[in-house]
Amino acid sequence: MTDPTPVVMTVDDLAVFLQVGAKSLYKLAAAGEIPAVKVAGYWRFHRPTIEAWLKTLSLQNYTGPELLPDDDDQVVEEVEP
Repeated sequence: MTDPTPVVMTVDDLAVFLQVGAKSLYKLAAAGEIPAVKVAGYWRFHRPTIEAWLKTLSLQNYTGPELLPDDDDQVVEEVEP
């Protein structure tokens, strides 16, 4: 199945993707708190960049066991030396 989310997203696309309000996204973009670019006066968001940004923020907040660098779906149990 193909991902229906476009590579370049509008505010409305991203609001659906992140499950937040469009007004919040306008504020975040204007403040430089989310990766965005204005094209002809309209905010646009590059999906792979947003996904990387979201992953980075998630990992900064993560306090669980160490994750494998190449596969975030698997968790490595911490082992005492």
